[in-house]
Formats: sequence, structure tokens, C-alpha cells
Amino acid sequence: MNLEIWDQLASNSYLAKTPDSKIGFGLMGILAPGITIDEDMFLGMGLSVSPNFWTQSQKIAGYNTSTSINGVDVGGNLVFGFDDMYFLLGTGSANVSVTATVGGDSQTIDMPESAPYRRVMVGWGDGVGFAVSYVSYSGWAQNLSRFEFNLGWSF
Repeated sequence: MNLEIWDQLASNSYLAKTPDSKIGFGLMGILAPGITIDEDMFLGMGLSVSPNFWTQSQKIAGYNTSTSINGVDVGGNLVFGFDDMYFLLGTGSANVSVTATVGGDSQTIDMPESAPYRRVMVGWGDGVGFAVSYVSYSGWAQNLSRFEFNLGWSF
């Protein structure tokens, strides 16, 4: 599970009205089979899937409005572990949709292009795991880059 800080939502962007940060949530699954070196080193490669979102609500011209950004990151990863610490370098692309709701009516638009990204993560734990990661998007989606604080199960 991820608590996310979407930190680069720039002004003059169609994805955000103001440059302030947004808090979002997500889930991430990583499967990285590999080899154990000595007794406490691990090297693996695999896939990850990470759906995530944030929503902002405000009142505009007397109407209750909200904007939601949803993304599903799918990519490949290189994982290196030592004792109970691990590092992940990943890359892939995300499908992004934007939902706008005004006065109870809503419309969802799927962005026509996928959004390429890179992920850097450092984590700790065997069983209950904690990690911090940064996801950097490029191209038209660069304003969706975010920090993640991950809590989950690692083995």
C-alpha cells in the first residue's frame, strides 16, 4: 500500500490548477524472482503493477467539483537486496485517466498516450516491509511525478 505525495503538479497544466502538492493512495505488487548470492544477498528481475490515484474537491461558481487522476503503472524492475534492505530500479509506462465531476455529473477521459516513468526505491524488512520510492514521469505526464511511502509484506 502506498501513501503518495504528488509533488510536481505545475500551474498552467491541464492536470492541476495550482502548483501545490496532493496526497494520493495506491497499491503495488512486485514479483522479482532471482538468485541468492552467499547467504544474505539477492539479485532479481521482474514485473510490477501499481494502480494509484488522487482526488481534489473544491467549490467553483457555487458548484461542488472534484478532479481525480488515476494511473496504472506497469513495468520491469531490477532488485538488489542485502540482509533486510533492498533497492529497486524500475521503468515502464502508465495508463492515465482524468475524471471531472461538477454538480453530480461526471466525465472520465482516458489519456491517448501512455506515460513513461522510472522508479527508484529503497526498502527495509523481511515480513512487514517499509520502502520509500520516487516515481518520475517524462513527456506530457512529467507533472504526475510523486514520492511514495510504501508499507506492505516483503519476503
